[in-house]
Amino acid sequence: MATFGSMTLLELGSPPVSGGVFSVNRTSLRDASIALDGQWTIEIRAGGQSIVARGGSSRSYKESLHQALGMAQRGLDPFSILGLADRVIAEAENEHIVWWIEPSGVVLRIHDNHDFGFRVSGTATATDAAGNPMPPQPPHKYTWHESYRYFRLSQATDDLFDAFEFRGHHT
Repeated sequence: MATFGSMTLLELGSPPVSGGVFSVNRTSLRDASIALDGQWTIEIRAGGQSIVARGGSSRSYKESLHQALGMAQRGLDPFSILGLADRVIAEAENEHIVWWIEPSGVVLRIHDNHDFGFRVSGTATATDAAGNPMPPQPPHKYTWHESYRYFRLSQATDDLFDAFEFRGHHT
């Protein structure tokens, strides 16, 4: 048997299936499982921050990712309606586990992609045509405008509501 935490991915002796594991935005408070379309099972576990969708018959990574993610999204809908878990899938394009069926057996791929930032610094000196250093110009004075806040929040937040809400004071 193959498991992710306490959730089953594949059972020994059963026909192989494809599926996926995805992160959700918050830890689940209770166990929940639901059957969809007669072949898929969607599961979350109390204390976990992942959802498993298994039951497909995909034959490639791309097909399995597409089907499992779609079924996991569909499974979260009844979980929410039934009051079992109000969750959303987070970072699916960057973090997931997907498995599919090939003639040689089941293939499992762990995908974990993160961006790493870096800093660069430097100095410059402005010179005139003769190569003489030029005196620095006084900084330009900007007048604050409330639209700057909208722009900054739209660029800096991951929350769609925050991106369009103005939280400052009008002057």
